Amino acid sequence: MSITWQEYLKEDALEIYDVEIPLNNNNVGECVFKGDEHFGNPVYDETKTPMKIVKAQRDYVEKNEHIRIVSMGDELELISKRPQKHIRNSGREMLMAEEADTYCGVWGESFYKMIGKVTGNHELRLTREIDRFGLTGFPIIDSEIEKANPDCVISDPERGILLRIKAGDETYMGYFSHGTGSSTSPDYYVKRVFNVFEGIDFCAMGHIHQTFSHNYPILDLGTRYKNPRRKSRIGIRTGTTTPYLAYAENKLYPIAEPSNVIVSFDGTKKKMRVDRLMQDRIL
Repeated sequence: MSITWQEYLKEDALEIYDVEIPLNNNNVGECVFKGDEHFGNPVYDETKTPMKIVKAQRDYVEKNEHIRIVSMGDELELISKRPQKHIRNSGREMLMAEEADTYCGVWGESFYKMIGKVTGNHELRLTREIDRFGLTGFPIIDSEIEKANPDCVISDPERGILLRIKAGDETYMGYFSHGTGSSTSPDYYVKRVFNVFEGIDFCAMGHIHQTFSHNYPILDLGTRYKNPRRKSRIGIRTGTTTPYLAYAENKLYPIAEPSNVIVSFDGTKKKMRVDRLMQDRIL
């Protein structure tokens, strides 16, 4: 029996998706990479700062019509202690549906702007509960996003997304995943992404609750170049709006400023910029 590598990849469901994003008056497209919000944690009380930060980020997105969104996973807490429920830090049981309703109440009006959504490790708990208990009627945020934007690319569990973003005259190839593992070094898995996927311009990952961006340039030899050309590759960690909680202190994780990131894609020349949404744009 003979099988080619291309046939193997096809069977493994790897696919590159294409999306075009609008430009602002400066011929720049922008995308907010938000995630690790953990709705359902008691810190997201309406009167507390984390919810105010989330709503400030949402208002910025809504105010700027051209901005698009990639949701990076762990939107909900979903720490299940029994079917359909989890125990909040305060000891109060909270329905998973309540978490989803809160999240949709905050971000629902912007779902039409979502061009991609990856699955976080907390969402995988929901999948396991469904499989374990045969439950039905769980809140599925994905279905609400698909209603608002049928073209939004939603990853399979534990998979990332390869997305080719067209901004004006330029095209940017990106890989997004929630991230995994216990390493809190922001560039550990970023470097591994660049080792696996040749030709991507940037990758974005969440999970470790830090904002981070770094350029990993290479010399591109091309096929028709007379001389090598410098090619930028941007690695991004997309941050969180959740504060420094007891579990993070217990494991001595790095302290991060609460914010997600916004990435600018120049539509006239191949150039990207990464800003912290709260500290660099809103405050």
